Amino acid sequence: MNVKEVWLSWSTKTRILVSILIFLIIQLNFYFAWTSKAFHHNILVSYEIYNFAKLQLTIPPLRSYFVNWAMPICENNPSFCFANGCNNTLTCFTYDMATRFFIDCETVAFTVLIFCLSLSLFYRKGIMVAVLRAFEITSATILPLGLEMWIFDRSEFQVQTSVIQISTRFAWFTNADLLYISSLVFFLTIMLEGFRYARTKHSGPEFKFQNKVA
Repeated sequence: MNVKEVWLSWSTKTRILVSILIFLIIQLNFYFAWTSKAFHHNILVSYEIYNFAKLQLTIPPLRSYFVNWAMPICENNPSFCFANGCNNTLTCFTYDMATRFFIDCETVAFTVLIFCLSLSLFYRKGIMVAVLRAFEITSATILPLGLEMWIFDRSEFQVQTSVIQISTRFAWFTNADLLYISSLVFFLTIMLEGFRYARTKHSGPEFKFQNKVA
């Protein structure tokens, strides 16, 4: 079956879930590309990121929440704000930093959604298969961020993965940790999938029939 036939064989619900999953993976990798220095100033990436984020931040409650969250961070860490593109102490805690905080939170939210959608798409195959596939897809999705930092932005490889970590207890978690953990999870799930496939193949009807005849 080709891609079109597979797509048409799915139910409407499955098509919607797969479409959302693809959108989230693409958008998440736009965020990852924007995070690394190699693609941060790319016109396409910057345009997509800021317009997508700013469109959502036109919602007053969202904008107010993230501006209020960014304000004390910038007031207490002015040098951090200057290093992240703010011009002065009056502007560093407004829209620019609020946008950065929003993007970081949405990155986490998208990652969780990707895991949940993957879990729901494969749930009918059994809970173990669904969990394996969910970890496999999620780890493969976030793996590019660690790789981009290691290849293009080695100076940021040993620092925290997001701006919001400075206001939480997870500032110790670095881009290096992200790369190591996502790589480990991805390769472990691939190996477990391989073992599961091999066991299923050798325990199929044909194999049982041959053993019975022998």
